[in-house]
Amino acid sequence: MSWQVTLTERLRYLLDDSDTTEYSTNRLSKFLAIAAFEVFNNISLKNSYSVDTTIPSINPDPESTPVAPLIVLKAYEIILRQEYKKLATTAGWKINDDRSSISGQGALDVLKDLLNKAAKQYKDAEVSYLTSDGNIGMAVMGPYTSNQ
Repeated sequence: MSWQVTLTERLRYLLDDSDTTEYSTNRLSKFLAIAAFEVFNNISLKNSYSVDTTIPSINPDPESTPVAPLIVLKAYEIILRQEYKKLATTAGWKINDDRSSISGQGALDVLKDLLNKAAKQYKDAEVSYLTSDGNIGMAVMGPYTSNQ
């Protein structure tokens, strides 16, 4: 249950949703459960997890595990993808009139850039997880690291 507090707060931070709370805690928990389901299907893990997206629940609690950042980053990517699709229906317009033009494309471009960066962050974290045998950061700070 503590994952719903900790991982939700991390996700709120990435979304810059800590002051406005545009997303309810329950909605963010559902996004995290959906993300966990995708993460657990994409990579092989040492532990076995059960995910229920309707409650939402993830068992055992992944909060203190190396897979927790992957879940948060994947949820962030999923939310941005959803927001991009929603904005694309209303912001993808342009009006030209002789010497002037108005476009709603700017907001869409910014969100697309955020989505691409989020996808890259997740992919980089996934590669780090896979190359470090589940210990994120060990691929860089491996056995040849000096204590000095």
